[in-house]
Amino acid sequence: MRTYHTDELLFDVPDEWSDRSVNIFVSAPGDRVPFNIVVTRDPLGDAELRPFVLGKLKEISKSVPKLNILGQRERMVGPLSGLEARIQWPVQGGTMYQHQVYVPYYGEVLVFTASSVVKLAPQCDAYLEQMLSGIKFRKQ
Repeated sequence: MRTYHTDELLFDVPDEWSDRSVNIFVSAPGDRVPFNIVVTRDPLGDAELRPFVLGKLKEISKSVPKLNILGQRERMVGPLSGLEARIQWPVQGGTMYQHQVYVPYYGEVLVFTASSVVKLAPQCDAYLEQMLSGIKFRKQ
């Protein structure tokens, strides 16, 4: 059994189960333009991170018309080496923006995704950087 911690809970799950939980953080109610950061988990197993990320971006591009990948690069998140991507796509009345950071962690990939409208991309990036700069990973 593995023990999981959340803000409110601590519980055990069978070792062979996969954590596919999602954490969603949204800006304050009443903000004129909403921001959000979503943390998801995907199984990585023995796969390499770069092909995994390229596959995810290809998967997203199939479901999001006119997706534009603005850039990709390696980066550190705490003591772990990860990859990041910045993407945008047109929506009715504007353009959406996402800054994604992929971090391998014990056979899983933690994906941190910050989203906003493209004109607020610098602030969106700043929110994600603030979150990631203070991150502390728990050992399993």
